[in-house]
Amino acid sequence: MTRTLIIETHANSPEMYDGCATHASVKLTPEYCKLIRDRIAFTLEHPDVAEVHYRDYHVEFHDHCPVSEGILDEDGEDAHDTLDQGSVIVESGVVTPVNPPIRAELERMVISGEDVYWTFIPKHCSMTEAAGMIPLCVFEEPEPAVS
Repeated sequence: MTRTLIIETHANSPEMYDGCATHASVKLTPEYCKLIRDRIAFTLEHPDVAEVHYRDYHVEFHDHCPVSEGILDEDGEDAHDTLDQGSVIVESGVVTPVNPPIRAELERMVISGEDVYWTFIPKHCSMTEAAGMIPLCVFEEPEPAVS
């Protein structure tokens, strides 16, 4: 089962720009989570590095929440209630964006300590928007199923 991380977004300069995205979605495939873990490990091996920016186009930014009301998160809680805390993980099959993702000039993954966040610059705009800080534990390998 592929999981998708849904994150609330914000404009970096809200007093000048309201932003066009409200949410971001990231498919947490095993390969992508390993890439993130490897990038975090690199950053942690170099304590003199505050943060590392990578061009990364795995995230999609949306002008609405791409998860319908009544959908449950991976813990069986209402996804919208959990999202009020900044992020939620759901099964990928329940992510149903109404509109296509917002086109971007540049998308980046930023590794800062043991946190990850994504930024993007919407097409024809000079402002940056960001999706919240996500802790490393979100990208850890799942426990093997016991049968």
